[in-house]
Amino acid sequence: MRHTGDPPSAGVRLWDKDVLRQWTDFFIREARAANASTQRFPYLNAGQFLGNAQNIIKLLELVRFDITEDDQMLFSEAMWHASAGRGELRFVLDYDQEIVSSAGWRGPELCPFSSRQPYCTYALEQQGDGRQAFRDTLTNRVPALIHTQNKFWTCYN
Repeated sequence: MRHTGDPPSAGVRLWDKDVLRQWTDFFIREARAANASTQRFPYLNAGQFLGNAQNIIKLLELVRFDITEDDQMLFSEAMWHASAGRGELRFVLDYDQEIVSSAGWRGPELCPFSSRQPYCTYALEQQGDGRQAFRDTLTNRVPALIHTQNKFWTCYN
């Protein structure tokens, strides 16, 4: 798959306001269509994806990205095509970060899409069954996995 022209072109024009608005609108529409309980994290995060091996192989063969390319942009384009009914792949985003929560967001200065702040957003708490768990203070969820991206280690002490 190589920039077919259907999705708004990204690449060097990523920060063009019209292109940015088209992508933002697309992801917000997808979140609404999925009845996401939050609009805070409507975007695809290519830092992690889950699925059966056959579907992951199909996705990787579809995007065929090079090490120099933006994986998030290519996976977003694949999601764009899938939402239009093109191809075999379907995407389900973990909008509420119930499965995987990501601690590595760098805040709005470095990632204008992110509502995450550049500090720890987890609180250690006692669960009803006596176990301890980290609650994501932005989503109010206790995720099954926390993708730390080697950030905010003091948060977990």
